[in-house]
Amino acid sequence: MSTHYNSNNNNTLRAFSFSLWNANGLRATTIQDILPHVTNSDLLFITETWLTAGYLPANWSQYHLYGTLVSNGNGRGSGGVSCFVSPHCPILVTQLPSPNAYTLSIKIGSVNVHCAYFPPNLSRELVLSALRSIPLGSDTILCGDFNARLGPLIGDSITTPRGTDLATWCEQQDLLVLSTSLAHGISTFSTFRQNTEQRSIIDLFLTNIADWNFKHPSLVVESDLSLGSDHRLMTLSFEYDSALRSGGSRS
Repeated sequence: MSTHYNSNNNNTLRAFSFSLWNANGLRATTIQDILPHVTNSDLLFITETWLTAGYLPANWSQYHLYGTLVSNGNGRGSGGVSCFVSPHCPILVTQLPSPNAYTLSIKIGSVNVHCAYFPPNLSRELVLSALRSIPLGSDTILCGDFNARLGPLIGDSITTPRGTDLATWCEQQDLLVLSTSLAHGISTFSTFRQNTEQRSIIDLFLTNIADWNFKHPSLVVESDLSLGSDHRLMTLSFEYDSALRSGGSRS
């Protein structure tokens, strides 16, 4: 367990900003390309880093859930999740134990943030088992590339079996899928296959923070920003009062 800390003030109401991006492989040059686009974010979460060891050259503190080496991949990894903490973040940031092999867990102030990358080839049972292992205490945010399509709920064109499972689990756990209201129908992934553009919404933010303490939320998807990945950079911003913890209920 490790900690990053910059001095805080006594005001318990502040704006939070978390960015999320699937890198399709993270390199030293890649991290330098993206950091100028997230200067107002407290945390930058990157999924599918392919990192298996080490750290990247950046003045942001960093925490890594390393991926696994690909057999006959010339040292390349697969999977992996990283969190970068802005040098201007004024709040205590602590890495928590990872609940499963696919999720990096961070505590920032009194908010727990779990960022996951679930590969598309994982079975439905393994994904559900991993989701159920994530501790959902009060004031929790989940984000990441779920490789799950939730269909009309978030304005996607189809619903996949994993998407059905995820939507059911969110309902059972009283988790709100933020794309439902904040970025409905905005694709987070686009690629060309067989000369046809394919779009989907698979990078998500979920939360159980109560509405009355999740103030002025916005979710920006950088649809026109190309960073060498077929996933779009996303940033969730909101105001939150740490002195008014929600107690795990959104009602």
